[in-house]
Amino acid sequence: MKAGNQGVTSPLLRVLLVTGGAFAIAFAVLAFLDYRNVLDEEMRDSLVEAQVAARLIAEVTAPDGDGSADLQGGGADVLRRVERAFESLDEIQHDRDIAVFARDGDRLQVLADHGRTGGEHDDILPVDTRGRGELLRALGGESVVFEAVDRTGIEQIFACAPVASAGWGLCVRKSIRSIRATILERNLVVVAMVLIVMLAMFALVRRQIKPLVAAVEHREKRFRDFAEAASEWFWETDADLRFTAVFAGSGVRPKFEAQGYVGKRREEMTGEDVTTEKWRRHLDDMANRRPVKNFDYDLREGDGKTIHVRVNGIPVFDAEGAFAGYRGIGTDITEETEAEKRLWEATERARIAFENVTVGCITITRDGTIESFNASAEQMFGYDRSEVVGKNVRMLMPASIAVEHDGFLSHYLETGHARVIGVGRETTGLRKSGEEFPIHLGVGELRVGDAIGFIGSITDLTQEKRLAEQLRRSQKMDAVGQLTGGIAHDFNNILGIVIGNIDLVLRKTDADSSAYRQLGRALGAAERGARLTRRLLNFARQTPTTSKAIDVNGTIRDLDELLSRSLTASISLELTLVDGLWRANADPGDLDDALTNLVLNARDAMPSGGRLSIETANVTITDAELDGMLRLAPGEYVRISVSDTGIGMPAAVLDRVFEPFFTTKDPEAGTGLGLPMVYAFARRSGGNVSAYSEEGLGSTFRLYLPRSRAGDANFDVAAPDSGLESPHGSERLLVVDDEKDLLRLAESVLGDLGYSVRTARSGRDGLAMLQQDATIDLLLTDIVMPGGMSGLELADAALDLRPDLKVLLASGYTGSLFDEATAERWAGWVLAKPYSNLALAQAVRRALDGKDVPC
Repeated sequence: MKAGNQGVTSPLLRVLLVTGGAFAIAFAVLAFLDYRNVLDEEMRDSLVEAQVAARLIAEVTAPDGDGSADLQGGGADVLRRVERAFESLDEIQHDRDIAVFARDGDRLQVLADHGRTGGEHDDILPVDTRGRGELLRALGGESVVFEAVDRTGIEQIFACAPVASAGWGLCVRKSIRSIRATILERNLVVVAMVLIVMLAMFALVRRQIKPLVAAVEHREKRFRDFAEAASEWFWETDADLRFTAVFAGSGVRPKFEAQGYVGKRREEMTGEDVTTEKWRRHLDDMANRRPVKNFDYDLREGDGKTIHVRVNGIPVFDAEGAFAGYRGIGTDITEETEAEKRLWEATERARIAFENVTVGCITITRDGTIESFNASAEQMFGYDRSEVVGKNVRMLMPASIAVEHDGFLSHYLETGHARVIGVGRETTGLRKSGEEFPIHLGVGELRVGDAIGFIGSITDLTQEKRLAEQLRRSQKMDAVGQLTGGIAHDFNNILGIVIGNIDLVLRKTDADSSAYRQLGRALGAAERGARLTRRLLNFARQTPTTSKAIDVNGTIRDLDELLSRSLTASISLELTLVDGLWRANADPGDLDDALTNLVLNARDAMPSGGRLSIETANVTITDAELDGMLRLAPGEYVRISVSDTGIGMPAAVLDRVFEPFFTTKDPEAGTGLGLPMVYAFARRSGGNVSAYSEEGLGSTFRLYLPRSRAGDANFDVAAPDSGLESPHGSERLLVVDDEKDLLRLAESVLGDLGYSVRTARSGRDGLAMLQQDATIDLLLTDIVMPGGMSGLELADAALDLRPDLKVLLASGYTGSLFDEATAERWAGWVLAKPYSNLALAQAVRRALDGKDVPC
């Protein structure tokens, strides 16, 4: 396809051709008219000459007196007469041939032919010649003239007249070719003059219009160059909007077959729905002869493929102002459209990602103006994006942080050295409410062309910080518990020695003496120390548990009267116990102590009176935390909430409320172990406890205990009977304890009761004695001992060696050895330390008399 008309001559040559053509046509017309005039004149002259010659022949060939003339029969006289007639005609100087002919059957026989041999042509015209009828008319007495081709193929003028006296015909012939030659000779001068005039005109015109023609040729060539190099195609339609011409430049795709569109309308060449609003407007514009502006549509090519094009065009009108169609250009924008689509899709994906990412995202200009603000940022800061876009990012930071942040950005823009750009850091954000909160801020550079901006990713660290602090406190509590347990273990042994020895002395002292009374007071003090030690061990989670399925609502109702008596008249107690409450798995006594501690703590927080409420509920935890608590496994729990309307606690106190020995009360009013015991009980039971408080409004403690899936099985720790007499016996006993004085005390007490007692200070020594002495009836061992073998391991090894052996464990501090399964196995076979001499004697006797042994 070419952008122009190949072989088009220059304008000057076209003018010359047109002029020459006009002259040639005029000359041809004149020559033709002259030819006809001459031919008509020759035909008239030939007819006259034929008539004259016919009369002459008639005279010279007149019959003799007898009225006969036999030309065919050898009338030599007559032939001589004809010859003399021909000679007479020669004197007239005619330029035509003359023949005398007669009819001989179907033939027209030439009798005499002046200027030719008589026998050469025996028939003047071929039988099927058109002029033959005219010759017959001459024989019939008429004079005729006509044009015909003779037997030699020469076009002639035939003029015929009858020779009446002989019944012959005379024919005068003249070649038309000679007539034409005469006319051509006569017009050669005219032709020469015309050519001279035309050459003169050509020279004059050429001199005058050569610059104009050159300019026109330049513009035409420039247009052809533009059209040839264009990446568009050019189109034209008729008044019916059907394509009449479509041609493309070399920059158009090779597959574009322009001629395939000629004769079709645009809407016939698309795969789109042409009833849409876009097409309706386009067709309406063309129907109303309005220009076509940037109309985009899908064009279906001949190979079935579709390209996306954009067309522009203007209406065209003829000289009379009638609409003639449209002319315009078309552009293939398929690649551009696909690129725009890919760009749009990429932009849309980026927008969706920006909006849905779970961290706050903000983009700002180099001067800190916020350009975009995603949904997570809205939720985090409490602003709608319309409130922040166009404003400085400083509004999202405390004043001190904002100044620092501006300094980081300006330093980077000035030096290119990154302090925070591309490096995350922890800082502080400012919510719309004015609340400051910890955040992790990452800032990256956004460079588009010469424009520099920044993008910030923001993570709210409030929950993370709170959980980290709670983990720190929990680890601190665990560390304190471990420390407390270790101290209490040693103190337990000391108190056991003190209590046991005082008890021995008391048995040998007169009850009425002052020494007895003094020893009694010392024994009471030691027992109070033992109770304090037990509370410390409960906090440290180192005492054996006696977990069972508890009816929590029932436990609270049973404590109602006791709890009510613990409150002042100005405090009202409200119970909201949910129906269908699950049973909880915990130690009943520990639960009583925990509830009592929480109620007393609430009472002390309401010195002027108020309302105390206890609520129960079933809760299911599906996450790894609840209310920010750590280490609370997903599952089902019974929740006990104890709330007061007291003075509340400040944040500093709330953070330390479960620490041992921490108290805001006077030293005489509390030990600081009440709430730590509640915490230890909850953790020991597999649950947890949380505290919430606001100053002036009150506090709420929520205790979570795991739901029990078992029945009401009870694992009670062995406790001494209430009898005063120590039971006696004669069995052989092995007592194992790392505390030497406790061994001596046990050996003395049990020996006085009739038992044969052996002692060992480590598990390995005890096991060796059992292997050597098969007569030992009972093993009494402490649980926690040094030397690489605990009391539990010793008991297991002893039972493997002697399945019938009776075993009694002594426990004050179990470390990590005594879990729930171990407690269940050894239920009823544990003596709590520190123990009295009576409790020791009773526990030994009950163990020896028991039918079941741990397995």
